Amino acid sequence: LIHGPYSCLLPPVVYCFLGSCMHASVGTGALVALLTGEAVAHIEGIKERGEACALLSVMVGLILFVMGVCRLSFLVRFFSRVALSGFITGSGVLICFAQLKDLTGGSVPTLHNFLTFDYGGFVTPARMMTTFTSVFMLFLTRF
Repeated sequence: LIHGPYSCLLPPVVYCFLGSCMHASVGTGALVALLTGEAVAHIEGIKERGEACALLSVMVGLILFVMGVCRLSFLVRFFSRVALSGFITGSGVLICFAQLKDLTGGSVPTLHNFLTFDYGGFVTPARMMTTFTSVFMLFLTRF
């Protein structure tokens, strides 16, 4: 079963009717998906993993609901802009590195195997062309 495409349709529709901030961006979040995937990666079986994701979503929703009822939004004032900016930048870097394996089509060097990694099979013309084309197309979308 594929749950991803269906799960990204409901939150924007619900927020349309219940949300109060017109400037909020509601959609699928790569960081949330990455963290959820990391949390349930150890669970065997796709059905059990899907159930664990659903349970995790309900738990997070309940925590957010309780925080809203208790009006704990004032706690956000204690986060400095620098800390939030660092978190957002770190999240972007984490997402990029998590997708690097899929982009290159193989294993990637890490801090643990940087010196002993076999770079001969890692860098191929097809992988380099795909990577540079993808980065170039992303660069073009900025203008």
